[in-house]
Amino acid sequence: MPLATLEQTDSSTDPASSASGTSRRRWIVLVAAVMALAVMAAVSLFDRPPAPVLVSDGEGSLSLIDVKTGEAAYTITDAVRAPAGSKIIRAEEKGEDTAVEVVDPKSGDVVASTRVQGTLAIRAISPFGGVAALMPPRPASADLYVPEPREETTISVAWSDGREPRTYTLEGNFEPETFSTDETTLFLLEFF
Repeated sequence: MPLATLEQTDSSTDPASSASGTSRRRWIVLVAAVMALAVMAAVSLFDRPPAPVLVSDGEGSLSLIDVKTGEAAYTITDAVRAPAGSKIIRAEEKGEDTAVEVVDPKSGDVVASTRVQGTLAIRAISPFGGVAALMPPRPASADLYVPEPREETTISVAWSDGREPRTYTLEGNFEPETFSTDETTLFLLEFF
């Protein structure tokens, strides 16, 4: 009767076993490298100084505050930040006109400007800051939610891309609410 024999195979000589061992080592090296990169990225995030913060005083002034020192890098008055945050729009009286300026939120520098006839204040701004609706300033005693009585409404629209501003006169008592995201439509509230 033949005796059963056990054959031991040497993994160093078996090609299938050798390939899986090499693949496993590569996988371990790859995982270790990814983990090392993740740790380095996390450490570099905590080493960065905190980003400055743009704050509003609720009265139309915006300031860029250095979080570490508490100092303002700049303060802009009569300004509104676009909802998307990429631009600040300021309306500044210049004699008989109003200068509508686009301000870079990071530097505080004016990057575009146009003039509109009359003394005006910003009443609405588009989500990305490309266009603003302006009207005469509200009286100091005016309540935002109580409409000013008027039979006719004049609204000026100024674009930040260099287009000429336009003025619209509407029969009725309107208040600009917001612009569409493509900046082609101004939504208004009408008061009766």
